[in-house]
Amino acid sequence: MDQGKRKLRRIRLVCSLPVTDRDTGEQLGFLEDITVEGMRVKGPSFLETGRIVHASLQLPEEIECRTEVELDARCAWSAQSDTPGLYDAGFMFIDTPWEATEIIDTLIRKFQR
Repeated sequence: MDQGKRKLRRIRLVCSLPVTDRDTGEQLGFLEDITVEGMRVKGPSFLETGRIVHASLQLPEEIECRTEVELDARCAWSAQSDTPGLYDAGFMFIDTPWEATEIIDTLIRKFQR
């Protein structure tokens, strides 16, 4: 399997969650789908493939005493969205702490469509 291919089927959630770059404060967009290995974000800007982002994902409710989860991720691809003026970007998480993985797993279980 190619190193860039995802292993898990991404899950869509019943809520739209904002994703922000922790370093710049830039809103990257809104979460489209997620696994414990990566996420797809729809946003206003084209993101360079290979770009590393230090992202913050706002949670819909407190999970594990947290209202957001911090994730480092590499942009695996970016393309024009079907929605005019927006772009989709796929991210692979990098060195995700165990606690963040547990939060994502809980998020998926509680809020998947």
